[in-house]
Amino acid sequence: MLKDRVTVILSTYNGEKYLAEQLDSILSQEDVDVTLLIRDDGSRDSTLSILRDFASRHDNVQWIAGDNRGVAGSFLTALKQADSSSDYYGFCDQDDVWEPRKLANAVQALRAEGDNDLPMLYCSKLEIVDESLRHIGFTKRLFRDIGFKNALFQNIVYGCTGVMNRSARDLVISTESVREILMHDWWCYLAVSAFGRVIFDDRSAIKYRQHGNNQVGARTTILGRIRMRYERTFRGLNGRFPSEQNSLFLAHYGQRLSGDKRRFMELTLGAKRSLRRRIELASSSEIVMQNRLDNVLTRVGILFNRF
Repeated sequence: MLKDRVTVILSTYNGEKYLAEQLDSILSQEDVDVTLLIRDDGSRDSTLSILRDFASRHDNVQWIAGDNRGVAGSFLTALKQADSSSDYYGFCDQDDVWEPRKLANAVQALRAEGDNDLPMLYCSKLEIVDESLRHIGFTKRLFRDIGFKNALFQNIVYGCTGVMNRSARDLVISTESVREILMHDWWCYLAVSAFGRVIFDDRSAIKYRQHGNNQVGARTTILGRIRMRYERTFRGLNGRFPSEQNSLFLAHYGQRLSGDKRRFMELTLGAKRSLRRRIELASSSEIVMQNRLDNVLTRVGILFNRF
């Protein structure tokens, strides 16, 4: 029986400390045919030596030394460069450890949806661990509202859990510009929720390592989550806000959006230019968030034009 082909996309950057352990866990995946495509984003440590060594020992490991494009740019560049004949495509961080059936679980869930021509994106919760892989906790349980109106304001997809089918990959990479994209996983959530289906799995199959160098780490306490959400509301993600990403999305995909989705997206972007419209939007029942804190802070952010 032929196994499903999964291309795993990894962007590395000065990842020497934990990289080998992560690579071993990817190459130990069960019941799938894995190709690992790695794009290095300008590392200055021994990361390239580790990649060179793994590629010399494993035919299914490919790597590219690239210029520094940041997290989103590097991942999406590699996704475009991936073999277009794979059945599925997944993202991977450089410092975690995958359980053996991480990819098999994702493929099984995607296959169960039936229509492989429809863009589909799988994601799941995470087991949070410390530097020594000791258990700390789990991320959020099942999300209540997964969809396009949520994706305009909030990302629920942890990129390292994400696996998409070929139709979703083709959809995601169809735009040339990546400068306005906040994060690769958020862009995938936005695109697939607009034209396909997003699946969330309440099981965890990743040990998500927390350490001082995490680019975007999970917060594990209530106060930590409140602080993170407050900072995201008023400072954005690296100083940038979802409306930048949404503007690019509308420009590229707007003609393909259904009437209601296009109407609401235009409404949110129009509110950037008018206090009256921001008050109307902040009062709208169409805004969909995952919990009360997200709901309140998002509406406050809209009023202050920080969205």
